[in-house]
This record gives sequence, C-alpha cells and structure tokens, in this order.
Amino acid sequence: MANELDPLVDQWYQHTDKGQQFYVTAIDEKNDSIEVQHFDGDIEEFSSAEWRNLDIDLSEEPDNWSGGIDIGNLEDLGTEITDTSVADWEEPLQEIHQSDREDHDEDYDNSEGYMAEETIGNADDADAQSAGASTLVEQPNGIFREMLNGSWYVEYSEDPDTGLWQANVFKNDVSEWKNTDFESVEDARQAATEFYEQL
Repeated sequence: MANELDPLVDQWYQHTDKGQQFYVTAIDEKNDSIEVQHFDGDIEEFSSAEWRNLDIDLSEEPDNWSGGIDIGNLEDLGTEITDTSVADWEEPLQEIHQSDREDHDEDYDNSEGYMAEETIGNADDADAQSAGASTLVEQPNGIFREMLNGSWYVEYSEDPDTGLWQANVFKNDVSEWKNTDFESVEDARQAATEFYEQL
C-alpha cells in the first residue's frame, strides 16, 4: 500500500516494519531522487515511485541523532555533545594494553631525528625483546616496525616454519632493501642498520 507522506528535508521517518529511522538530507526533483541517511550512517537514494512504496511513518528526532549523521561542527547540532568523549570513540581502535603503563616523557633523538617508541601490542617474542625492543612497534599482523627517520623504516618478521627473521627496509612505503634468513631479530636489525648507514 502506497504511503501518502511527502519527503521533507530535515524530517525524520521510520520504517514501520523494521523500526529503522532515517533522515531526509536532499530532494532533487530534476533527477527524481530523494536522498536519505539512516541513523546508523548509511546513505540511500530513492526515486519518487520507490518512496511511495515505502512502508514508513513520521518519526520523532532520536535523542542522540548525531550518532549516524555527518556533523562537521558542534554548532550544527544546536547543542553540545556530552554523552560521548573522544577517548570513548578511540578506545576500540587501541590495541595497546596500558593498564600498567605510567605517564612519561618521550625521548627524542636529535641525531637521528625520530622519537624512541615503546613496544606496543603483545611482544612476547624473546628475541624481539632482547634486541632492544624499546624501539620496535609490533603491528596487528605480528610484524615488528622500527622507525629510522621520518621517511625510512624497517619491518622485521619471523618465518613461523623456520624461525628465521627477515628485514625489509622502506622509504616512503616503498621497499628499498630486503634480506632474509637471519638467526635472530638482532641480526636482522644490525644488517638493516648497516644498509641504512651506507646510504
């Protein structure tokens, strides 16, 4: 059964069958399109005929309707957002367990031009830790990364079958040198450092 509701920009609607709310963001009569953004952030477009076939009803504005809408400035909301902090948003992205970590100043090496980093993630590998792992950062894929300067870095990885280590030196994300079959990550780091220092 066709609905009799006209699409109105800034008006909220709700699918009566599944309860999903959405918001009309634009109407283009020339191209016969109605653009909506769902509360979960998904954007969808309907023709006038498709709109008439939607099983929808008018809806009240959700309590925290900024959740799925792209808002550039807080002023656009007409109110302040106080229920979600920046830390809350970033927390799921962090894979760092910092429960025992105390605040400290970062060391800066002026001769090399980069900041020393602490090991991040689950650096359980004894070789990596014994090789001065304070400058190694473990990536989610298990590869260890060491920054040499702003554009140069090295990635170290261990072959799970052979236990041998590989060093891959990058400049601006382009591999410049690669070597394999090191007995330990310390040997791999030494070879990568020698290559870098010869440049």
